[in-house]
Amino acid sequence: MKLQKKQVLSAVAIVLTLTAVLLLSDVEAQLKFAAQISPTYTTVAAGQSATFTATVSSDTPGTPPYKYQWYDDHGAIAGQTTSQLMISETLPGTYTFNCIVTDATGLTTSSPYARLVVTAAVPTPTPTPAPTPTPSPTVAPTATPTVSPSATPSPTQSPSGLSLPIEVGIVIAVVVIIIIIAVAVLLLRKRAK
Repeated sequence: MKLQKKQVLSAVAIVLTLTAVLLLSDVEAQLKFAAQISPTYTTVAAGQSATFTATVSSDTPGTPPYKYQWYDDHGAIAGQTTSQLMISETLPGTYTFNCIVTDATGLTTSSPYARLVVTAAVPTPTPTPAPTPTPSPTVAPTATPTVSPSATPSPTQSPSGLSLPIEVGIVIAVVVIIIIIAVAVLLLRKRAK
C-alpha cells in the first residue's frame, strides 16, 4: 500500500512540475513579445503631420498576424488599427501615444509611450520695401532677429497601462505552484500515517 502512495505522490509532483514549466514558458514568451514605437519623440510645427510606427521585437516576436490599436491621452484612437499612426491637422501642445499589439494567439503587449510636441507656427515675416536711394548716405537696415529653437525635453516613458507588471504575475504564479505542491505533499503524508 505504501508503494502506491509513493507512486501517487510522484505522479502529483510530476503533474505540478509540468504545470509550472508550462506556466513559466508562457510567461517567458510574454516577456519576450514586445512592441516599440519609432520615433519615441518628435517635434513639428502646428499644421504639419507626424508619423509613428509600431514594430514587434525580433526576440521571439509572437505569432503573426498582428492586430494594432493606437491610443492617445484620451484612450483608443478610432480607426487607427495598423502599424502606422499618422497625425495630421496638429494643434500646438504635447501629446503622448502608445500602441497595443495582439498576436494571433491572443498574447497582448503594450509599447512604450511616444511623445509629439507641436509648436505654434512661426509667422512668415513680411518683406520690407527697399529704401529709395537718396543723395545722402542711409543707414543699413538691421537684421531681423531669428527665433532659435528651445531645448528639446527628453522623453519619458509612461506606464504601459497594464494593471500589474508581468514580473508580479510570475511571482504570483510561482507562489501558487509552491503552495499547491506543499498542500499535496502534506495531504499525502497525512494519509500515509
